[in-house]
Amino acid sequence: MPDRMTDGLVAHAGQVCATVLGPEAAATVSISAHSAGDDLPGHISATHEYMIVVDFSQAPALLPAALQRFSSFLGKAVVAQEDGPPACLYWGEGDPLADPPVAPAPASVPLTVALAAASPYASVEWMKSDTVLPNWLDALLFDSLGARHEPDWQRYEQNLDLNEDEIKVYLGTYFPRSYAEAFCILDALLENDVYGAIWKHKTEASILDVGTGTGGNLVGILTALAKHCPDLTQVTVHGYDGNTLALDAARNVLESFASRASFELHVALTEQRIAFLDDLPAVPRYSYDFITTFKMGGEIISRGGGMADDFYHRFLATYSGLLSDSGLMILLDVTTKPEHTDFLPQLMNEQVSRFVREHAGIATLMPVPCHLYESHCSEPCFTQQEFSVTHRLTGNDKSRVAYRVLAPTACAHALHESTDKGAEYVICAKPANDTFNTCTHSPGSGTPLDGYRIST
Repeated sequence: MPDRMTDGLVAHAGQVCATVLGPEAAATVSISAHSAGDDLPGHISATHEYMIVVDFSQAPALLPAALQRFSSFLGKAVVAQEDGPPACLYWGEGDPLADPPVAPAPASVPLTVALAAASPYASVEWMKSDTVLPNWLDALLFDSLGARHEPDWQRYEQNLDLNEDEIKVYLGTYFPRSYAEAFCILDALLENDVYGAIWKHKTEASILDVGTGTGGNLVGILTALAKHCPDLTQVTVHGYDGNTLALDAARNVLESFASRASFELHVALTEQRIAFLDDLPAVPRYSYDFITTFKMGGEIISRGGGMADDFYHRFLATYSGLLSDSGLMILLDVTTKPEHTDFLPQLMNEQVSRFVREHAGIATLMPVPCHLYESHCSEPCFTQQEFSVTHRLTGNDKSRVAYRVLAPTACAHALHESTDKGAEYVICAKPANDTFNTCTHSPGSGTPLDGYRIST
């Protein structure tokens, strides 16, 4: 039965088809999205909350090569039903079903056919960077909290003084993006065999978040932990922000998450105005498993007019000593350019690499080439990853951000033990424009690798 969510997923899949197949080939397929309880076409069985079906009945010759390209582009399992009817590709979105029905084994599909308009980067295995808001969160934001989707990047470049109406716009526009970014980053890392094994049997976790706002990134992190860490019994969250209304919204969302979680959630959100570097808060604990700041640095740098350009280095100097042995620091920001200085990704990369060279106890995990080359790289690179989120008001809502994930050196080296040190790594991808920039220190030949995907 069509609804806002399935309509959004159809729009999302349409954009994927246009990117992967090219506009002319995409016009030959038809797309449908289905809730798990719907009757699905052919022999398809639901594996997730939602299923997307791309029907190739009008162009079956495209199907074999499309399977490989869709799977690589989406970073998830895509199944081909070659002998139909219909001849199609399908995949799941949203949460996996706890007990999915047993589906017939998909037909074996040869992968030797090439699409005429194939991108040279079509075979890159990308980190999964798209997701769907959980149903409970979608309902809370748009039914209970009155969230609205009204993008306006200029107005929301500074968020310390948002009023009640602006908070509703933020909840419906930028909260879902932060959720998707945080969830996809940590989900990918916990899928790694080494890091997943570290966390699989942990019973407690702690999070420090500076610049919490409405809490989108916190809910993304908690959702990834709930997915991958079945033995967790307690998670502690300490968050800091200067906007009372934003923190009220964050408390509301986190309370709703806690009512559904399998672990106890202890949350302490502190109102503290963080407008300048000297406002970074002192914290009560001596150790945290996750230390994060999402999109606050750019606000402080822009507001500082040259007096706060060293934010990322200062943040690491203030909090890196509080990181647990298996913990992560995530510094994430938008990719805009303040009027008075360089682009934020350039500032971030120069400062983080400089800090790592000054402190032997911490190293970069992501992007991958930063881990490999930061000991001698002083390049102010422009890095960027694209994420997308689907909810009832929009499908495939994109955000483009720069981030560095850091860990204690021993932990970082363990995760990168099998990393290909001779490959060429993509550090800025714009698939819609077929634009891919690679790290200048990684001149490897052959198929490039995603600079944000750590091998398992």
